Amino acid sequence: MNTPLNEPMKCAQQAVSAAAEVLQQARAEIGRAVGVEEGGREVKLLADQVANDILVEVLKKTGLSILSEETGLVPGRDPENPLQWVIDPLDGSVNYLRGIGYCAVSVGLCDQGRPVAGVVYDLLRDELVTGVVG
Repeated sequence: MNTPLNEPMKCAQQAVSAAAEVLQQARAEIGRAVGVEEGGREVKLLADQVANDILVEVLKKTGLSILSEETGLVPGRDPENPLQWVIDPLDGSVNYLRGIGYCAVSVGLCDQGRPVAGVVYDLLRDELVTGVVG
């Protein structure tokens, strides 16, 4: 079935897969902490930024704006377009740093702030999951 979300979702899958591949292959080089916020519960890794850069580069091809946990808002080509990417380049940074379960690359697509689709790559299970509302 061909829907208006097919092309953006293909792009999201490519972006998430590319970021996940780099995160899995380069854990030793980019998995080190570059900053720890007070209390040690929020860790910033070089891996967060590397994955963010990959996701933004690929998702920008869609022309949609991108709201990133790492860098904030990246404007799209059409500011009136209600679709927007929301990304967490490395959800579970502490887990990634420690090599324990539950860390993923997460990308969502929202329409006027409401989630309509998503792509998540579970790094430890090496599993890509996608979903579309409806």
